[in-house]
Amino acid sequence: MTIKIKATNIDLTDDIRNYVNKKIQKIEEIIGDDPTLLIEVEVGRTTAHHQNGDIFRAEINLNIRNKQYRSEAEKDTLYSAIDEAQEEILQIETKEKSKKISIIRRGGRTLKDLIKKFYK
Repeated sequence: MTIKIKATNIDLTDDIRNYVNKKIQKIEEIIGDDPTLLIEVEVGRTTAHHQNGDIFRAEINLNIRNKQYRSEAEKDTLYSAIDEAQEEILQIETKEKSKKISIIRRGGRTLKDLIKKFYK
């Protein structure tokens, strides 16, 4: 597994790096330990199109088994933007996981029906 953290228009402090790593650990718990996993996190400040205050942006790109997932959030604080992006990735991944489980169950149900037909 590879994790890349990039900061745009802000300094990447140890506090921010530790917070991002803590949030990524929750993603790892759902996905599992996969050597093909690549997580790219970009955090930064975007103020070009806003008149008042700083707006922070967090983007998480997840590449696993030749599939790509992307999440992006803009909030008033950096930590809330990271939280929202992480929650969106978790929702996407749990949806994919439940989809895979339902496909397996549907296949098992089909096999069971076929076996019942042969024994009748």
